Amino acid sequence: MQLPDLIQVDKSGELWRLESTYSVPVAFGHAPGAAWVVAVPSGFVSDLASIPRFAWWFVAPHEFTGPALVHDLLCRESRTYEDRIVADAGYLHLLKEWNVGWFKRYMMFLALRAYAICGLWKRDRGEQRIESKTV
Repeated sequence: MQLPDLIQVDKSGELWRLESTYSVPVAFGHAPGAAWVVAVPSGFVSDLASIPRFAWWFVAPHEFTGPALVHDLLCRESRTYEDRIVADAGYLHLLKEWNVGWFKRYMMFLALRAYAICGLWKRDRGEQRIESKTV
């Protein structure tokens, strides 16, 4: 998998800006050979994977940048719970494409689903829109 071209935009290391468009084919849920391409635009700002510090021994927050960028974009664009399900399924698919082992992949996916089921994604969706923030 191609690595995204990122630069850090804050001193804390929590926010990163994509320097060039990052395009990824996503084929989950389609007939074999069929896929759609998700293009994360240049300038997109993300926190990558929002992993609580206590879990960094299991998954480092910057370990899977490509899937995290695509997931963040899909979540920001989601308007319904079903959209969020698609975003999470896409993340699971991309983790498999990045050769993440099944146990770690499904633990990360289940954490995303728990977050979505609790409805916290609705609250954070608005707060994550930082494109207009001066960087």
